[in-house]
Amino acid sequence: GGKKPKEREAEKDSQAVEETTSCPIFGVSLEVAVERHRCHDGVPLPMVVRQCIDHIEEYGLNMEGEYRSSGVKSKINKLRNAFDNRSNNINLSDYEPAVVASVLKQFLRELPDPVLTYNLMPTFEEVSASPNPQARIEGMKRLISQLPDCNRTLLQWIFVHMGHVIERKHINKMTLQNVSIVLSPTMKIRHRVLNCLFENSHILFEGISLKKYVPPITGDSGIQ
Repeated sequence: GGKKPKEREAEKDSQAVEETTSCPIFGVSLEVAVERHRCHDGVPLPMVVRQCIDHIEEYGLNMEGEYRSSGVKSKINKLRNAFDNRSNNINLSDYEPAVVASVLKQFLRELPDPVLTYNLMPTFEEVSASPNPQARIEGMKRLISQLPDCNRTLLQWIFVHMGHVIERKHINKMTLQNVSIVLSPTMKIRHRVLNCLFENSHILFEGISLKKYVPPITGDSGIQ
């Protein structure tokens, strides 16, 4: 331990730099991603989700096969790495909506615990199998309210957003069936549960509007 305080400080600094670059937002729990990529307006979602949804809402809803056709792999990796390294100069208009959609799908697919959580998943499946429509609605409401805050918010945003995609199906060819084919493996939700959420989404996600993310207007570019 014969190091001078100055040297020790320098070591600490280089460690701090290392830690910020090795704090990915993909493949970590949703809570951690929210923590690491926080939205300053208080919506408990990782910024990556907000930015991707905003971009697709603006440029992708009329794209044929949005969410179904994959973007160029090298561009997907580039954008994903930019998000993982918290680049401050990500300009999504440099990327096609298909690329942005692929990055959002990767984020969802790699959550260690899916949005509905492994814990509540079996109950979601039971409820959606009920022959009584009212029981399905009540059961779904109850289960959604039991989800952690950030899971519930993510579920609401994805379903409201996908509702907007399906509304344009005559242009983008993304019918409920096509959206479900994409969402089921991506969010690890069985088709029956997806159908139940979609058919009751006007009740389950009533009053949820997608608030466009506006970064804070400060001189702070994230550099401390």
